[in-house]
Amino acid sequence: MRICIIGGGTAGWMTASYLSTQTDHEITLVESEVIPIIGVGESTVPSFTTFVETIGVSEQELFDIGSIRKYASQHCDWPEKGNKWFHHFIFDEKDEEEQLTWMQNRALPDKHWRHSYHIDAHKFSILVSEKFSAKIHKHSIDTVVNVECDDNGISKVIGKKETYTADLFIDCSGLRQLLLKNFTNTVRNNKNVINNRAWAGHADYTHDATQVDYTRTFAMSSGWQWNICLQDRVGCGYVFNDKFISDEDAKQEFIENCPFDVREDSLRLIEFESKWNTNPWTKNVVAIGLSAGFLEPLESQSIFLTQMQIQSMYRLLDKHNNKKVFNKFWNIMIDHLAEYLAIHYTLSSRTDTAYWRSFPKTKTVTYSHTYSPLFHAYGYRAIAKAYGAKVIG
Repeated sequence: MRICIIGGGTAGWMTASYLSTQTDHEITLVESEVIPIIGVGESTVPSFTTFVETIGVSEQELFDIGSIRKYASQHCDWPEKGNKWFHHFIFDEKDEEEQLTWMQNRALPDKHWRHSYHIDAHKFSILVSEKFSAKIHKHSIDTVVNVECDDNGISKVIGKKETYTADLFIDCSGLRQLLLKNFTNTVRNNKNVINNRAWAGHADYTHDATQVDYTRTFAMSSGWQWNICLQDRVGCGYVFNDKFISDEDAKQEFIENCPFDVREDSLRLIEFESKWNTNPWTKNVVAIGLSAGFLEPLESQSIFLTQMQIQSMYRLLDKHNNKKVFNKFWNIMIDHLAEYLAIHYTLSSRTDTAYWRSFPKTKTVTYSHTYSPLFHAYGYRAIAKAYGAKVIG
């Protein structure tokens, strides 16, 4: 099978590396030299360790590009100001002390899916591209200028330099959706995941604010900020809704409240919609990563969703009814994640700003028993305990 991936970055190169190591298909990757990588997703979850092991990227290679191990997430000021709690990488509460010991000692856990990594998304894409570009059939630096369609889907992708044909096209072009936008697609969202802007940038360590081996979030007046430590810097940002705060006021609030020294010249404003396409595999096009949908950065689930899509597509490539099965799995998974993200907001008892007052309040959490390596039963028990809520299901 001839497979053409449109777009590089994290999604494109994760897809190319996985398919080139797990299949014998002819892989072409086309990426533009003029489109910047968003690079917000620098925090991963434990299934990422399996992914990098499968494609043959070692922990040392991750360390060489500035990565560190991640053992948990800590959420601050969400239930109420002054309240913070850990979402550990564990499956049962009895393992919390063991997980904290590993984190305090920066030790490599000897149990499955008990750690992950903070990565520099841009450097990770470069690492994977350098490691796997020779393994794929063709790597082209080109800019897509047109897409031609027929009854089967896309017949040609036309670049400035050449024209690309394939049996299957994979859209990794991000929010631009260069391929998927050519087809009618139903869009869904979760009405309680409302953020639509993010200031994202880098920060430096200070004498009082040093590296921590977990992703840290802080609830803010109109959203929340993230801190993701790397060896030589911090990835940071403020996710918010512009209905409740202006871009400039959000920028100032973030700079004043970030525990690290924000590099103001690195900050860039990202606009997005929290939504997803219900049929990311349409005809001969599969959308992977941001081109399929985006929720928001909370709980480090963006790279996780990309990984799950890649592995699901791989298993279904030669199967009957592959589109239907892939799309069903995708909708179950992303709807499940959107639900979990939403309860961070609806469980909060904060009413100090119009933003926090806008969410419907609840004190129950419904666990649907949907399988997810990211949010299983422990995750629901942990968030319910942190917010003083009750788990139903």
